[in-house]
Amino acid sequence: MQINSDFTAYQTHPVFLLLNTNIATGSKEMPMTIYEATSTGFVEQSYELQSSDSERIAIEHVIKNKKDGANAVAAHIFSLQESVNSMNTRVGVLIDYLEKVEKNLVEPNPVLIKQINNLLTQLPVENGEGVEKQIKSETNDSLNIDFLRTLVKSAAALDEISIMHNKSTEKKNKRI
Repeated sequence: MQINSDFTAYQTHPVFLLLNTNIATGSKEMPMTIYEATSTGFVEQSYELQSSDSERIAIEHVIKNKKDGANAVAAHIFSLQESVNSMNTRVGVLIDYLEKVEKNLVEPNPVLIKQINNLLTQLPVENGEGVEKQIKSETNDSLNIDFLRTLVKSAAALDEISIMHNKSTEKKNKRI
């Protein structure tokens, strides 16, 4: 099997986890199947989920903070966006003024020109390469955060499924 050999090129014992998204109400089985790669293909494996109290506490903590954190990040991004929009408007006014001075449509105001010059000297001088590198770095950071958010969300969903399975198994064992 070609896909099997592709996986074994990167991992000596690849494992394939198949999650069933159609969970039947009252199902007592975990909605997943685990397959291990062998030389002939993938073979279904049995499994048992185990987690320590510290792992459960950590996941619960992340889930609780995730809700508050998403709102804080959204508010921060909105605030930054409003600041950038305001700055663009103000810079547009300065550019318009300087263009009019350059075309001799407006008498230059030395005090205002000096203030604009002072403002410009405070800005960082970057060539296109440095700015592009910084944007790529920030983009990669954002993508990493998004990946971690997705990973945490998946772990939380898997933890919920595990808890449901454990509860249903406990009820079944108590009846017996």
